[in-house]
Amino acid sequence: MAGTLDATPYGHMKNSTFIGQPDWNTFDRTLWTAGWMFEHQFNDHLTLTQNARRTHVDSLYRGVVTFGALNADGRTQNRRGVQGTGDSDGDTFDTRLQARFNTGAVDHTVLLGWDWQRADWEGVRSAMSNPRPIDIFDPVYSPYQPTITTETPTAGINRQSGVYLQDQLAAGNWRLTLGGRYDWTKDDTLSATRNIATGISQPGAHSVIKNEAFTGRAGLLYVFENGLTPYVSYAESFQPSTRSPLDSFTQTAFDPVTGSQWEAGVKYQPASVDGLVTLAVYDLRQENMIVDDPVTSHRNCGATGTATCSIQGDEGRVRGIELEGRITPTDGLSLIGAASRMDSEMLKSSAYKGKQLAMVPDYSASFWADYTFQAGALRGLSVAAGARYNGVSYGDSANLYRIPSYTLFDAALRYDLGRFGSTDVKLALNASNLADKRFVSTCTGVSSCYYGSGRTVMATATFGW
Repeated sequence: MAGTLDATPYGHMKNSTFIGQPDWNTFDRTLWTAGWMFEHQFNDHLTLTQNARRTHVDSLYRGVVTFGALNADGRTQNRRGVQGTGDSDGDTFDTRLQARFNTGAVDHTVLLGWDWQRADWEGVRSAMSNPRPIDIFDPVYSPYQPTITTETPTAGINRQSGVYLQDQLAAGNWRLTLGGRYDWTKDDTLSATRNIATGISQPGAHSVIKNEAFTGRAGLLYVFENGLTPYVSYAESFQPSTRSPLDSFTQTAFDPVTGSQWEAGVKYQPASVDGLVTLAVYDLRQENMIVDDPVTSHRNCGATGTATCSIQGDEGRVRGIELEGRITPTDGLSLIGAASRMDSEMLKSSAYKGKQLAMVPDYSASFWADYTFQAGALRGLSVAAGARYNGVSYGDSANLYRIPSYTLFDAALRYDLGRFGSTDVKLALNASNLADKRFVSTCTGVSSCYYGSGRTVMATATFGW
């Protein structure tokens, strides 16, 4: 926190400063996927679709990261080394039947489907001897050859399947969507601890959690002839937690997180120009939220035993209003904008009632203008620029770490070589955070504050045939 969120007597650390180890830090990942997309149309009314994918990932992560707060001298940071290896296999299937038919004056589009997914993973996190402290204002990198002290193997099999049914009804200018799904989940996780020096292994946590739930959704709107469309909708959510039991002080597995949302608004699609503008108000609620453990002595969680522990059971709410739109007033010119006001609050909590939700800004806004020359010597050239604003937020459940607002500017250049014969080549130059602004994106603790990305420039060439 000191040197990033808060200034020290020596100022702020540069956003380009590297406080890891160049000869150690790495994130090497190999990923492959294979699958298919199948569709069979029986007739004009009935269509069968199936999508499937197999994914395999092998990864090696090594890093030197912060260890505790900045030292009292205002410039020296203690560090620790971490290492993790792992691999995972994932399978996903989604099979659905779509039917289009009429019942009198009502048109129906019905979806009936089943999806299934499974993730089978294992990994090892290692604790090791620490590297030397570093001066964050004048870093010097000493050689680092760590000695591994303990290893924490973890493994798990996560399964989820669900059946769903949805009907989109159209009658005159009315549109009604009704849908629901039922999910079954099973999470089987296992962890242990192995002392490298003694060779002694100790069992950790083994948990098997099964859950099932029904979630529904509905939406209603009316299309006026003048382009105005008021609407109202309701939706529910059910999401198994991806957190490990090691993140709990009692090594208890986390239950799924559930939620609900009400939304109402109006959409406007003008007849004179190509565009769509939407104004919406919403109320989002989430139960069984996972938040920081308020007990100060519970700071030895995670695979390395150094992370803040987590607890579950809180309920949070976000109320807000959002205006967004995209309009093309003339050929080649596209304007995109959005602005949101979000009011977050922890409604039920053993320790954080009345606090704001972590990482939810009070305001956010963005604007982007894009123009493509339609004729002349510059035909095929596109220029674009925009800005993003992120309001004040808090990085933690207790609202101890206030993250200031920031505004970033972006730009892009594109050129379509298609004007030269039948060439299908597109060149693009994209730049984000043009001013290279130093800003803190989030801060979850005295040793866990993160700068957002500085100026980034990317050039791409796309070839088609």
